[in-house]
Amino acid sequence: MKFVVVLVTLALAGCGDGGGGDGGAGGSGAMAGSGGTAGQAGTGGDAGADGGCVDNDDCAASEYCAASSCAARGECTPRPTECNPMLAPVCGCDFEDYDNACEAAAVGMRVSSDGECPCFSNDDCAVDEFCDAMYACGGAGECVARPVSCTTEVEPVCGCDAETYDNGCSAASAGVRVSAIGTCDCEDNDDCDPDAYCNANTCDGPGVCEVKPLLEDCPTERDPAGSCQGIGFDNACRAAAAGLRIRRP
Repeated sequence: MKFVVVLVTLALAGCGDGGGGDGGAGGSGAMAGSGGTAGQAGTGGDAGADGGCVDNDDCAASEYCAASSCAARGECTPRPTECNPMLAPVCGCDFEDYDNACEAAAVGMRVSSDGECPCFSNDDCAVDEFCDAMYACGGAGECVARPVSCTTEVEPVCGCDAETYDNGCSAASAGVRVSAIGTCDCEDNDDCDPDAYCNANTCDGPGVCEVKPLLEDCPTERDPAGSCQGIGFDNACRAAAAGLRIRRP
């Protein structure tokens, strides 16, 4: 009996040691795994921080942060030291005009768009120019030369300043965009008779009171037109019958 008890005791003791040993090994493995994961995460963070650039301050003095758009993360790229004199205007992200993309890159500037920068007011143009746009009183336009002389022919236009000019040339000479053809007499439909509406070439400027066409007199042909309010019509006549201006391209 004593012999059996001793054997059982030794067996139990061996199992206890083995379990403890495995548990210790398991604990060590878990710690190593955690350490490895932490190390890898750190490495990944460093790699992300080194990738690309935000602006020119992230690059060497002879480089600039080039990218396909003004706000995108870029890549440090050498600045050109010589450029072709070819004239292919671009608008820089500093809202300045450059003769070509190379000239912009040479001074460390990204390109916002091809062509000259749009203007938003006469202040953005030279003193002998004004900010013109075909179908809007506000918003982006193009700097064009102010006429220095105009004919005396009277073909009234309504300027975006709600003043009437003898003709379009006179308005341009004064640095004013044209809102409507005719004499200014309304800001909206409330300024017109019940059977008329305030029409203009713009959606945001003064206009001219014009008689609304009768709906039954409008052609049936479909030539889709959208109003300044975003409502679609089969044609411009039907929009006018509803007393709404057409949004022009």
